[in-house]
Amino acid sequence: MRCWKGRVEIAGSVVDESSGSSGTPYNWVRSRRELNTVHRNVAGYTSLVFPSKRLFVINAYSMGAWATGTNTGIAMARIATVKNTGPDLEKIVDTLRHFGPRYDYLVTAYPPFLKHLRDRLAGEPWFEEKSYRLAAMVGGEGMTEALRDYVGDVFGKVRSGYGASDLTIGMGGETTFSIWLRRLMREDATVRAAFLGPDEQRLPMVFQYNPLETYLETAGDGRTGEVLCTIKSTAVMAPKLRYNIGDEGTLMSFPQVWEILRELFADRPVLLQRAEAAALRERMRLPLLFLYGRSDSTVSYMGANIYPQDVEYGLYEGNPNSPTRRTSGRTWPRSCSP
Repeated sequence: MRCWKGRVEIAGSVVDESSGSSGTPYNWVRSRRELNTVHRNVAGYTSLVFPSKRLFVINAYSMGAWATGTNTGIAMARIATVKNTGPDLEKIVDTLRHFGPRYDYLVTAYPPFLKHLRDRLAGEPWFEEKSYRLAAMVGGEGMTEALRDYVGDVFGKVRSGYGASDLTIGMGGETTFSIWLRRLMREDATVRAAFLGPDEQRLPMVFQYNPLETYLETAGDGRTGEVLCTIKSTAVMAPKLRYNIGDEGTLMSFPQVWEILRELFADRPVLLQRAEAAALRERMRLPLLFLYGRSDSTVSYMGANIYPQDVEYGLYEGNPNSPTRRTSGRTWPRSCSP
């Protein structure tokens, strides 16, 4: 009943299953034309952010009924050589050793798995001696800047994508500018207050998105609210209008963001120049989504709200035992994989 003309297209349709973070996994059916659009968008974003003529993608997402793994592999095959290893450390190590350092490797994975892969590769003589070039694209949950810093000695560039099984895996993506702004908010409380409000202590992920493809709104009258999403494409077999996936966020247009930066840095031209340099890297003057994650993901302790990212910062920042720590639980934001 929710499909165009009240029917499911048989040939070429694929069923994805959500992670069940809301209680029960659900089935989402996508047509061939819809999937072609998704794959084209993911491949286009990857080519923009990871430009290379010798790209080798190691797809370490979980395979199976979930949207991310299989669709990432298919999308990347448009622009790169692909091996779908799944989250198997030894298979990835064997792949790197077998094909050698002549490729630009892009590992697609969940953020916690990236930590394990970094720990496995760091210190390996064969890896360090041959100057491998690795980058990573992560999704499935939020990633802290502490984790990005931690894996930075192995992965020269790490970018995160935002999506949901309910909607699409390519709703938004990190850019050089969005990461620069997020790291600035981490370091400067004045900047964070200007964008998020004086009482906001959380550090959201920051994505840019194309409103002609993914139209986003926030529920409520305040600065922050639950994100409502409409996929603006007739290729979607089962349209969803103002769909609430339960993530909390703030939206700003690029001119709004730029105006705030101009006011903040009126007497600090060097920082404004850095902002301009970051924005010119991918030349994406697109609106920004400041994403906090699931609106119900907090734990209250002694009157304080504790968020999953707070725990992750505690694990990585200034912790000499980080290589021995195991990360688990993909708890926020609700997105395209379990």
